[in-house]
Amino acid sequence: MAQIKEQSRFYKIKMLRTRAKNGLLMYTVRNTLTRIGLDLDPFWLEMESLKFCDEPTLKDQKELYTLRKIDDSVIIEQYQTLSWNTEELKKVLASDHYSFGLYRNDQIAALMFACINQYTFKNQQFVLGANEAYLGNMYTYEHFRGKNLAPYLRYKCYEMLAKEGKTTCYSITQYFNTSSLKFKAKLGVQHQALYLHLGLFKRLGRTFKLRTYKIS
Repeated sequence: MAQIKEQSRFYKIKMLRTRAKNGLLMYTVRNTLTRIGLDLDPFWLEMESLKFCDEPTLKDQKELYTLRKIDDSVIIEQYQTLSWNTEELKKVLASDHYSFGLYRNDQIAALMFACINQYTFKNQQFVLGANEAYLGNMYTYEHFRGKNLAPYLRYKCYEMLAKEGKTTCYSITQYFNTSSLKFKAKLGVQHQALYLHLGLFKRLGRTFKLRTYKIS
């Protein structure tokens, strides 16, 4: 299968302009503070399900796209290219999970993973039931952006996981990540709880639950 290797140059040079355009300046500031040792991270635990939404419409020919399970090495390589935290990713991938790729013909267009046992985020461990899964970070390759692939990939993962008996999905959305909030809104994703993590130099840290929400 052909694979597009995303260039870190695009990600780094255009990152600030792209984030400013999409209302992500506060998200960038938060990430910058984290690099110098101050981790101030409010985030939502969210519930996702087929029952919350209809299949998203693609801005392309739907029949060209297929969802496939992929090797973990594809996700690890992309994390490395984008300078994301591969050590944390490897810990996640050491537990029970699936890795997914959305392909346009034989080229990978987007990817993500799903945990099916437990997931830990900011010292907060979430234990999953037999019918539950946790949906991790997803990434759309630059060449395929603007086609509404993020919600489409997510929806197709719901379908595939449902065949495995995983009918309820959870995810984390960081408070300042407006891009994630926008695409999840298209899927009717619902807040379950709001947390705040405070950390210092990756050594000290506490996570607090600030609020719970009623799922409609």
